[in-house]
Amino acid sequence: SSGLQNQWLSVRVRPRLPNPTTKEAADVLNRIRRFVDESYSELKKVTWPTREQTRNLTVLVFVISAAVATYVFIFDTIFTQVLNFINASFGS
Repeated sequence: SSGLQNQWLSVRVRPRLPNPTTKEAADVLNRIRRFVDESYSELKKVTWPTREQTRNLTVLVFVISAAVATYVFIFDTIFTQVLNFINASFGS
């Protein structure tokens, strides 16, 4: 032995998972079906917005987004001009 090998290191291999039986596979399918049924049941309880509410809220999102974009554009332009002025005045 060259002495370079670490005899304390070892690799642990997990045992293989057993193959699912038909009962376990059926249980998984039943659980998935129950999940889908319960999800559908909960979705039926939701109070969905009307077409008018959806349109009004969509317009509101567009208006606020445009206002924020305008605000950012104006202040970005002002700060760019101020920094260009400072750079031109005091820069080399």
